[in-house]
Amino acid sequence: MSGSGLRSNKKEKKPTWDFFLNRYRWPLAVIFIGLALIGAGLFQYPSQDQNPVVEILSQEETVPVTIWVDAQGALLNPGVYELPGNARINDLLIRAGGLAANADREWLAKNINLAQTMTDGAKIYIPHISEAAQSLLAFPDLDPGQVTAKVNLNTAADSELKELWGIGEARVAAIISARPFLKIEELIEKKIVPQNVYDRIKEKITAF
Repeated sequence: MSGSGLRSNKKEKKPTWDFFLNRYRWPLAVIFIGLALIGAGLFQYPSQDQNPVVEILSQEETVPVTIWVDAQGALLNPGVYELPGNARINDLLIRAGGLAANADREWLAKNINLAQTMTDGAKIYIPHISEAAQSLLAFPDLDPGQVTAKVNLNTAADSELKELWGIGEARVAAIISARPFLKIEELIEKKIVPQNVYDRIKEKITAF
């Protein structure tokens, strides 16, 4: 046979898995370790954040504070009423049955803020129409000049307030800006006058 027709009787050996591992064992080891570390990190990290601890702030229902308010004057059912702590003047008037027929509605519209919240122990007085004239008729033998009425913190003019002991220009302005008053004690609560001034004038003032 010619040389060109000769074929090798030896079969070419294909690389085996053992050969591949032996030759690339170190790079493969490095790759395997790297993948293992990455896998461990991915496994552990989400476990902390996938299910985060959520603190739920529960809002406990607060029991409404009860207040007692005195409603007098031109009302269908004047009296002392127990109301929720966030009640407003309008709520009190509704509980008192509403205004009487002879209530001074013009005075009410000018001097009372129906949306104002009330404090415990407050007093609301709704005057009747021409109440001042009626009070004079009750004492026909008295000279009108002798009938001394208390100074109403909600309606008194500057000159009337200045007649009170210890009340000057600055305190007059403070009283007017703090209107309406639900009770005279608010002069102390709102820090408009000191205690010694309040003690001298408390019998001469009113708030309605």
